[in-house]
Amino acid sequence: MTPMIHLRRLSFWFLFTVAAWPVAAQTPRSLLMEPIVAETAESGAVALVEKGRAAAIHVSVNDWAGVLRAARDLQADVERVSGVKPGFFAGAENVKSGEEESVVVIVGTLGRSALIDDLVARGKLKAEEIRGKWETFVIETVEAPLPGVKRALVIAGSDKRGTIYGVYEVSQQIGVSPWYWWADVSVAKRAEIFVKAGRFTSGEPVVKYRGIFLNDEAPALTGWAAEKFGGLNSQFYGKVFELMLRLRANYLWPAMWNNAFNEDDPENARLADEYGIVMGTSHHEPMVRSQQEWAKHGKGPWDYAKNEDGLKEFWSDGVRRNRAFESMVTLGMRGDGDEPMSEAANVALLEKIVADQRAILAKEVNADVTRVPQLWALYKEVQEYYERGMRVPDDVTLLWCDDNWGNLRRLPTEAERKRPGGAGVYYHFDYVGGPRNYKWLNVTPISKVWEQMHLAWQHEATRIWIVNVGDLKPMEFPIEFFLTYAWNPARWPYEKLGEYSRTWAAREFGEKHAGEIAALINGYTKLNRRRTPELLSPETFSLVNEREAERVLAEWTDLAERARKVDAALPEEARAAFLQLVLHPVEACANLNEMLVAAGRNRLHASQGRASAKAEGEWVRTLFAKDAAFTRRWDAMLDGKWRRMMDQIHIGYTIWQQPSASIMPAVTEVQVGEAGRLAIAVEGDVAARPGNYPVSAVAKLPELNAFKPGQTRWVEIFNRGAGRVAFTVETSEPWLRVMPASGELGPDVRVEVGANWSEVPAGERVARVLVKSADGQTLRVDVPVVKRNATGVKGFVETDRQVAMEALNFSRAVSGGGVEWKTLEGFGRMAGGVRAFPVTAKAVVPGGDSARLEYDVHLFSTGDVKVELHCAPSLDFLPGQPLSVAVSFDDAAPQVVKLGTWTSDATWEKAVAESVRRVLTTHRVERAGAHVLKIWCVTPGVVIERVVIDAGGVRPSYLGPRESRQVGTVNGRAAELARPRGDANSMLAHEQLVQKARAGRIDVYFLGDSITRRWGGTDYPDFLVHWKKNFHGWNAGNFGWGGDTTKNILWRITQGELDGVNPKVIVLLAGTNDLGKTPKPGAVADVVTGIATILEVCQAKAPEATIVLMGIFPRNDGERANAAINEVNEQIAKLADGKAVRFLNINDQLADAQGKLFEGVAVDKLHLSLKGYEVWAKNLKPMLTELLGPPAKVDVAPPPTGDPSAKPKAKAVTESKS
Repeated sequence: MTPMIHLRRLSFWFLFTVAAWPVAAQTPRSLLMEPIVAETAESGAVALVEKGRAAAIHVSVNDWAGVLRAARDLQADVERVSGVKPGFFAGAENVKSGEEESVVVIVGTLGRSALIDDLVARGKLKAEEIRGKWETFVIETVEAPLPGVKRALVIAGSDKRGTIYGVYEVSQQIGVSPWYWWADVSVAKRAEIFVKAGRFTSGEPVVKYRGIFLNDEAPALTGWAAEKFGGLNSQFYGKVFELMLRLRANYLWPAMWNNAFNEDDPENARLADEYGIVMGTSHHEPMVRSQQEWAKHGKGPWDYAKNEDGLKEFWSDGVRRNRAFESMVTLGMRGDGDEPMSEAANVALLEKIVADQRAILAKEVNADVTRVPQLWALYKEVQEYYERGMRVPDDVTLLWCDDNWGNLRRLPTEAERKRPGGAGVYYHFDYVGGPRNYKWLNVTPISKVWEQMHLAWQHEATRIWIVNVGDLKPMEFPIEFFLTYAWNPARWPYEKLGEYSRTWAAREFGEKHAGEIAALINGYTKLNRRRTPELLSPETFSLVNEREAERVLAEWTDLAERARKVDAALPEEARAAFLQLVLHPVEACANLNEMLVAAGRNRLHASQGRASAKAEGEWVRTLFAKDAAFTRRWDAMLDGKWRRMMDQIHIGYTIWQQPSASIMPAVTEVQVGEAGRLAIAVEGDVAARPGNYPVSAVAKLPELNAFKPGQTRWVEIFNRGAGRVAFTVETSEPWLRVMPASGELGPDVRVEVGANWSEVPAGERVARVLVKSADGQTLRVDVPVVKRNATGVKGFVETDRQVAMEALNFSRAVSGGGVEWKTLEGFGRMAGGVRAFPVTAKAVVPGGDSARLEYDVHLFSTGDVKVELHCAPSLDFLPGQPLSVAVSFDDAAPQVVKLGTWTSDATWEKAVAESVRRVLTTHRVERAGAHVLKIWCVTPGVVIERVVIDAGGVRPSYLGPRESRQVGTVNGRAAELARPRGDANSMLAHEQLVQKARAGRIDVYFLGDSITRRWGGTDYPDFLVHWKKNFHGWNAGNFGWGGDTTKNILWRITQGELDGVNPKVIVLLAGTNDLGKTPKPGAVADVVTGIATILEVCQAKAPEATIVLMGIFPRNDGERANAAINEVNEQIAKLADGKAVRFLNINDQLADAQGKLFEGVAVDKLHLSLKGYEVWAKNLKPMLTELLGPPAKVDVAPPPTGDPSAKPKAKAVTESKS
């Protein structure tokens, strides 16, 4: 038994983690190989371009046509990058330039290219590594390969596609993205190009056939292709084939809704073979024939029992037509139009169909039919035939399928893995069907793809991986990950998905914004996966519980604002690609979510009689129009290159199928009287007061609890008339605080209700809030307030009769029986998940020393409680081994519960729609106090995302209650709040600060944002002089960073900047960036929570340190900022005990009573000048003297750091005197 105890565990979401990867010295260009491009002409390197000259490309005329075409693409790619076009030679020309110093590029296929075979024969090129391998290549620098040639870059392949992949690997690494045409990714220019000396390869692919399926292609893809190419013809498919090869794909199911690939354009099939693409047909189109071909040429019914001869003739014609081309033949039969076959169809008939089809293949293609690649797709009901005993010959690949929603239905057993035909997977990024279509924008995070395809890899389903990609655009990001992972799954373990995303973004947009762009892509796909856009409704997210709708909108708003900032910072040539890959999907989805929440508010507010319902309805109309505007912007991009590609209808679904046109959500009109009439609504209740029977006269809020000190509850005061209404808010207790306490109703006013916990008496009580209007009306709100003894409390603490935990914030992960737990950060709907590994482990009986997760919890409730596990909606992928977990408290026997995602169609539809499967167990808690909740591994395929203990307090919401406070650990609220900065410069700064922390010898640790950073930063020399003057001898280290919010600071100190430092004093100033110029509703509570959490982490990491908590300084760049600052300072002062945490507020020395800064203390209405820093130092130094004694003569702190991108600001003194 091996317990894994986390001293710190961050559960911030995946969209906030990818930026944490260190900045590489050179922009990475490849997702499957080490860098081969040198920055300079290092020893032995091949100069593809140098001093305005490009190395000529040489191929053998007898090589594959596809290889020659790829070599031509390399010629074009070198010119794209350098502006210099290499020479291109094929045929009998001698490979010599006439100059002894010449270099060339030689491209060819082993056994097909005379050039390559000659190099091998003369010992210049070793072929053993690739000979006889599938799609393998080597890229090697060869000295004196031929007379008159000094050096060559040789790209040699084991077969046609091996050579082609090698060529495109060079193209990618010199700077040409596979998406240069399909997403208009700009090419970074460089005057000279060098390839390192050495021998490079990426080995054989793990998955033999790696493909995509163009499907559900109307209206977007077909409409666009009709305008661009005149249809889905060879011009169109040429672009598809090239993209696929650049992505190392080799297998295609062509578009088939209204098309017949082999007949629409006679060149299609020939061109595919020339390029090197293996063609197939979809899971329900057997024998190389499309359903549209049957519609045109079929004779009789699509029913083998009634029309055997007609179908045999039809199939024979198809395989005969395509037998000269490389194909994968689909066997079997479904009903016409991708429907199940009739009930009369039985296993014996289906086995006869397959046998007859193979007889046709033996006659028309190869007498040894085992040499003809074949698959049998076990899609939907076909899998049921297999489970009932139907079998096909062992040389046929069994293509297992997902449930159309990315959850694998079946994988091969140990016995099935021995079949020579192997197994594969048909997966979906797009689907038309129940519970609802999803085909507008990308809804598939790569974390989900990894989790399921890792199962496939480990269970050896690696003969074929093919994915339904819909219109191809806008699925660029998951398509490439799917194909990359198929080539080498071991290259990208889950913990490196952040690196993968960042590498991809750096290749497409450069290093500077790569972290942020990766975070944006993973962010929007994560949010989309919670519930696909087509499934969203005005009622999806709760408007009254958990602040859920506003939290979701805040996430989308944050992504959209960050996307716009990146867009504005990118060079013009990169913005079209950014619009396609990031900006459009982020803004369009953010807008859709905002529109639907506004529609929900309109309906709720109308039901409450709010005059504001009208404004919400108008806002819905505005956002609906904005959706259309986004599509028009897309259509206008690049002079209409991608016009119609965003034609997919996505608003107005009521059933599984799309509506005929986008339909705005219905809004409700409200008629109100002239006179103003005050009313209220409260958190946790859809009813308003005054209300009609059975609504009570007194409203009641969810409880306030001292274990959540920063939490507030809300009361909304609104008008049921047109006239203005003045109001005041009073409390029954002096320690119950409200903000604002008075006002006049125009728009609705939200009043935040909280407690000054240091003044709240211990125990449970009900306080009152009284809302009064000027005309004498009084409305009462009861507020349950709970303050319990915190002595000895540890772990997740029950509040409001519930405990909610992110699964990866376990107290202990105990391994056992060869099974260990791994966290999947960022996975799923919230913070991430936990899964047992290896995924091929056998099911176990839980208990004793077997593997389990343990969560320390403190419960105040007794009696029956429910434990609800939120799990990924995975399916039972092995027969006889249902996915299961077990749950217990303390030493009780584990209760085994099956995941049961597909217990019925209804449970499956709910699970995939919500992207979660909830399972419940009930437990008897006999005593209040400390308990250990245990989650036991039964089968390793279950991903646990959240754990909720419900003692009767959980209220309805889509995502569930927010995580409870975790007392006595570093995890705590930091797990929920921590968030990194996405830009590369901030990551560089973080690395500098981590190195500074590791250097140690720091007694005074300054922590904060730009106001702190400038004081001791090397790029502010005058401020640095002042810093040294005041703190020399106290071994002070500055760990401020400009622009940081409390969440960003939390991330930094939990990611190494405070580890092992052990300072004696920490000086903390934080929160002004959270508030901004115009603080948003709830910002004060968020800042207080953030600062409280920073204090908690600081105390856990530096338990001996005294923390000097600074009040936030005044600022004069926003009218409402100082009122919020004063409120924050009032509340955080109560976090100080005068001993371990001391509060220091110097605002009366920086500004007058109204918050107006005194002359000369700031340089820009926010940042301090030298005069301002002098005020700070004058107040801080006596504290340091008290705590540390006088400063020493020698200072041993590490050298100061600064902004990695900044030059010293020589004008600092001038600014400070203004």
